[in-house]
Formats: sequence, structure tokens, C-alpha cells
Amino acid sequence: MLALEAKPSFLIRVKSNTKSKTLYVLNDGSLIIETLDNTSQKKILLREIHALIKPRVGKWIRVRFWTNLLDPLVYPALELIPLYAKRWEHESAYKELKVDLRRSDLLLSHTLVTAAQEIACLLIAQRIVAQARNACSLSFPSSLLEISFIKTLHLIRAFVSLWSLLHDLIESDKVATLHSRLIKLLQSQCSKKRRKRSCPRAIRKPVSGWNRLLKNTYKKGNVLFKITKKR
Repeated sequence: MLALEAKPSFLIRVKSNTKSKTLYVLNDGSLIIETLDNTSQKKILLREIHALIKPRVGKWIRVRFWTNLLDPLVYPALELIPLYAKRWEHESAYKELKVDLRRSDLLLSHTLVTAAQEIACLLIAQRIVAQARNACSLSFPSSLLEISFIKTLHLIRAFVSLWSLLHDLIESDKVATLHSRLIKLLQSQCSKKRRKRSCPRAIRKPVSGWNRLLKNTYKKGNVLFKITKKR
């Protein structure tokens, strides 16, 4: 484990055989532990949480987490563990930044300063699209995830291009009407709820050592969590 200079808050999953020393047990079942920094060889004080997680489909999985959020009253273990199941939301956001917003495989900048500025602009653009999707979902009986990021991005790009040419010709009392029409256009492009797949993805070939599709299953419902003691 590497030392973090800025000391941001973190919650990471660690292997079951990672060495640590238990100092004492907290009321919520988590532990205060001591481990060694691989770089500085200094001791680090962390909080360890052991839990069982049951996916929507499948068996219970035993997991082990480390965090620098040491206060169990401010950060209860039962509130930290569900964050693990939400980690894919971050992956979706990274995909928006790296694939949807950019038009090339690499940054277009040639210096560190301009590269930082380019990344900052991508984050601002992502926030603008997120705000538009949120405004659409608040005034429409639809889930936020049913509002396409790509469609919203294309519509905003077209609107900004038009606004740059006509903003001085549009009266101020017409701006609210224009915003309302933009939201309605976004709502009309909402995707419908996904139906069940007639042919779920799985390996159908009778290859030795490969999983075969024997029964159709669908992942629905909530992820379950249980705090456990250290084994």
C-alpha cells in the first residue's frame, strides 16, 4: 500500500492474506488495524471491515475492506459497504469522459498546462450534460439512467452552436420557453425500460472448462450486505 500525500478519503477492497495487526474492535464490528507502508516502511493506522455481500444472483461473497475513515459514528460500516456495489457508476462516468466526450484517442494538448486545462474542460462539459439530464428527470416520470448521455450531449452541442449565433437576437422573456422546449425534446428521447433478454449472454458451445447456459436467469433486486467478524 502506498502513502497518499493529499490524504483523500478512500475505501478499498484488499486480499484476505494481506498482513495487518488488529489493535481493537469498534462497536459496529469493524476493526482499527495497523499495517506497513511498502514505500516508506512506516506504520499506517486504518479501519478494517469484514462483510458478506450477496449479488442479485449468486452466492454470498466474503470481502475485506480498508478505509481511512476511522470514526464508526460518522461513517458506519453498514453505510460504507453498499458503496462497493455502486462502484460501477464511477466506471460509467469515466467512460463518458474518455469515450463519449472526447473525439480522439489521446489528448489534443502538447504541454502539461494545456493538458490539465483540457481535462478540466471535459469535466465541466460532463457536469453540464449531467445537470441537463437531472433537470429532465425531475420534471418527467423517468429514471435518470433512461436519459441518454450521448443524445443529451449532441443536443446541447447543437444548442450551444445555435445560441452563440443568435443569443443577442433572442428576447430575455423567450429564454425560459426555449429551456422548456429543450427539456421536452430530451424527454421525448428517453429510452424505454429494458425488457428481459430472450437469449441471455452465455457460452453455448460444449467446450470443456467453459460455462454453459443451462437456465435463463435475470439479475433483479437489491444487493444484500452483512457485517462479519474477522476470521
